[in-house]
Amino acid sequence: MFECLSDLVCATPAEHPHDANQTIIAVLNKISQCNSFSSLSTYIVNALSKIFFSVHMHQEVIELIDYINLNYTQKLSLKKLAEQVYLNKSYICRIFKEDTGTNIINYINSVRMEHAAEMLKNGNSSPRDICDAVGIDTPSYFYRLFKSHFGVSPSQFLNQNNTAATAVSISFAPLSDDIEQ
Repeated sequence: MFECLSDLVCATPAEHPHDANQTIIAVLNKISQCNSFSSLSTYIVNALSKIFFSVHMHQEVIELIDYINLNYTQKLSLKKLAEQVYLNKSYICRIFKEDTGTNIINYINSVRMEHAAEMLKNGNSSPRDICDAVGIDTPSYFYRLFKSHFGVSPSQFLNQNNTAATAVSISFAPLSDDIEQ
């Protein structure tokens, strides 16, 4: 895995030779913080997308994506985002759409919904708590966004994931009995 990461990082130009090693360490730290396959795969896809598209993206769009990914739990407005990169709102909307193929609001909502789904899967939080944790003030808006993003309500999503987890544990139960005999 280290060689793959090293090749990946070395394929992107670094300003200083030690940047590549720091990047590899940061990536490994982030990977070790992933607590599920879903969060790991999301991280890897986002990292690869960032590397692939960074060659073709405006630096401000890369900064906006980083800012959104770090601050999705807060109230984000176009004005606040524009201030982060010292540009006006209409310009950041245009270059974000050109560079990513989606608009800023849809990107923010997508990040929030992916984190909400992960929290639901972990089962430690209620939908209301998750709503607050992902930076959405109104539960009805959260439910609408969730259903729009995943095609099911948060409770249906949770039931589907619980059913899948139960099916997996049931399907493995006979195997453990066979091994003991």
